[in-house]
Amino acid sequence: MKYKADVKLIEDYEILSLEDLDSGNSFSLIPRLGANLNSFTVAGKDILWSANNLEQIESRSISAYSGAQLFPFVNRIKDGKYKFAGSSFKLPINEPSNNNSLHGLVFDKEFLLLDANEQSGTIKLAYDYDHGNSGYPFRLYLANLFQLSGNSLTVSTVIENKSEQAMPVGHGWHPYFVVSSQIDKVFLKIAATEYFLLDKQQIPTGYMEKYNTFQKLAQLGKTELDSCFPTKVNGGLTAQLFRPKENLKISLFTEGYPYLQVYTPTDRKSIAIEPQTSAPDAFNNGIGNILLKPESSISLKFQILVEKGK
Repeated sequence: MKYKADVKLIEDYEILSLEDLDSGNSFSLIPRLGANLNSFTVAGKDILWSANNLEQIESRSISAYSGAQLFPFVNRIKDGKYKFAGSSFKLPINEPSNNNSLHGLVFDKEFLLLDANEQSGTIKLAYDYDHGNSGYPFRLYLANLFQLSGNSLTVSTVIENKSEQAMPVGHGWHPYFVVSSQIDKVFLKIAATEYFLLDKQQIPTGYMEKYNTFQKLAQLGKTELDSCFPTKVNGGLTAQLFRPKENLKISLFTEGYPYLQVYTPTDRKSIAIEPQTSAPDAFNNGIGNILLKPESSISLKFQILVEKGK
């Protein structure tokens, strides 16, 4: 395969892309916005809700967190507060409507380009988190490898604890999968049988509810979702979308992400399917929270595969 790397500048934002010259398939990233996974295109079809101009960067990539990398926690931390190792910490409140800290601390940080390899079809970005926020005063190294191969895009992540103390860690991604018109007609499958009940702040109450609606591919219809599902999947199929108008099947495979957040926006033009290492508020409730020991690391992976046929 032959690949071509390119950089497009939109105001102060670099859009870094890699294209398979044989198939025309491509993906793009926004390094300045936390290694944002901006786009993935297969056979001329947009798979992700992407940004192509400044207004879209501001309304999608920034305001809606489309494609955002979630780290060092996923989803929400209630009231932005948690305790760890006998100390209390306070995170920034960036969801004032619910008084929560939302989607981590790196979604607006600039990642360093380590490699854009036109032979292997890969791009590698990294970020050295060095006591970057008083609410999370730890030191970690975060590296992402994006690989385009045929009709698939694989995102591999390594998180290293660079300090002499253990720390709580969470990680995830926030891609919105786009459709040609409305999501009501798409089919959805989730490898889960229950979800977390949430309080008014969108925080798990500690109770679960059974959910079997999308164990097999079923039309979404008017279903509204903003829920976290424990999938119990590691290295397998976590979720699937089928776009009947185009006869297009989109599969999500995960390793190290045993939770899945699914969200249907009010405009119903896309659906967010978010691989996560934990449930919301994991620094407090401990559900899926990872305790990363000194000088140790974890590896995570998710893959988007696009195929024809249901």
